[in-house]
Amino acid sequence: DEDYTSGMYLRSPDQYRILSKSRSHDVRDAYMGGEGSSDEADFFAVKNAMSVCGFSDEAVKDTFRIVAAVLQLGNVRFDDVEDGNVSSGRRAVGVTQAASKDFDAACKNLGLTPDSLSEAFRTRHLTVGGNTQVLAVDAKSADEAVVALAGTLYTWLFSAIVRMVNEGIRKSVETELGFKPDLNSTKFIGILDIFGFEV
Repeated sequence: DEDYTSGMYLRSPDQYRILSKSRSHDVRDAYMGGEGSSDEADFFAVKNAMSVCGFSDEAVKDTFRIVAAVLQLGNVRFDDVEDGNVSSGRRAVGVTQAASKDFDAACKNLGLTPDSLSEAFRTRHLTVGGNTQVLAVDAKSADEAVVALAGTLYTWLFSAIVRMVNEGIRKSVETELGFKPDLNSTKFIGILDIFGFEV
């Protein structure tokens, strides 16, 4: 749906390491709607479910933007050079040329500048006795930091979706049943269809 995905710099699923590594983009007839469904139909079903749960258009777009950034970050790798001042003997210098478009797209989707995010991946801060030193890391460590950020973003997004779904349920209970649930009470039930989210 162009209204929800335009400007996110998306490509075909087989071009994202996170998806293609498992070959999940090659799986057929594993859609939410079964054999008669498709990725497109499932996308609209998910988007509709988000609307039914009370997600704002902005929340839906932000959700898709974060998913796009996670996919793009999965393709990011760093180059490094020899440097005797770094404990590993190598210092990360920047994103590989092959990963530069995905890195820039992820930065745009997350509202970050490429220079600041690249520096965050290429360095680590060490504080000892109140003094902080900025230390360079090698490409392997920078790559691991990218993977950690992508995983953390996905985890936070999952938690945010759980909260939004439960908030939607709470509002529905209030408006449809005229009952205001106490969220701290054992009488409140929150629901999330894990399978649907993962698909």
